[in-house]
Amino acid sequence: MYDIMLIKNEIGGRLRTCRLAKGMTQERLSEKVGIETQSLSNIECGTRFFSIDVLLKIMDVLDVSADYILAGKHNVKNPITKALEKMTPKNAARMEQIILLFQEAINEK
Repeated sequence: MYDIMLIKNEIGGRLRTCRLAKGMTQERLSEKVGIETQSLSNIECGTRFFSIDVLLKIMDVLDVSADYILAGKHNVKNPITKALEKMTPKNAARMEQIILLFQEAINEK
């Protein structure tokens, strides 16, 4: 069973860490995301949760993945992830094959 209060606190803490890592105040982030500063403060304190729309805006502004905010995995999007997101699905699949072949070649050495 999950402790929702603990989860909200952990998510809020990760959000605060990302915001501070970008050198942003709560006022600046809330302005960019389009929410009240008090709402952001409540999210960071774990007393309130955010909508999917707000999560998507936070991810964009802070350049961080939902995996990290929600589960603590993968702190920021890396350049490879960003490049793959800009590719067509067909080209992204090709790039995935290239990366896997490269990884296989390295592992054989």
